[in-house]
Amino acid sequence: IPSGIPVDTVETANGEVSATGVAGDVSLASANGPVQAEDVDGYVGLQTTNGGVDVTGVAGVDRAATTNGEIDVELQAIRGDVPIETTNGDVTLRAATALEATFDLETSVGDVSVQGLSLDRSTDSSNRIVGDLNGGGDRVTAETTTGDVTLRSL
Repeated sequence: IPSGIPVDTVETANGEVSATGVAGDVSLASANGPVQAEDVDGYVGLQTTNGGVDVTGVAGVDRAATTNGEIDVELQAIRGDVPIETTNGDVTLRAATALEATFDLETSVGDVSVQGLSLDRSTDSSNRIVGDLNGGGDRVTAETTTGDVTLRSL
């Protein structure tokens, strides 16, 4: 579509869904295939069942979810609680150092780690970390059943 045209929703049952360089908030969904948002000037929500989720260069994130696949998300901003969930796959979050958020990171089978960010932690174990970044704020819940959860600085 032409540059600058708002895109509200892109969905498919089978196949990849990708939005690059679009205007406004967008929801991306696929039942079987990866979903990707790149260089979106609004907030994004992404969901698939079988495939990875990849988010880079967006204004903010509302949600990222899959059942079978890895999740890789840049968090520049949030505007409420943000669920980031997979069942089988790793979760990697890269957060802006100025973001004010409470992170709840958890895995059942795997490790949880924080790299390059200083969280005021209330829970700290190998499979769950809960902590505030810059005094806390809206909650970012990142979880997987089988895989690692990593929070890094952007």
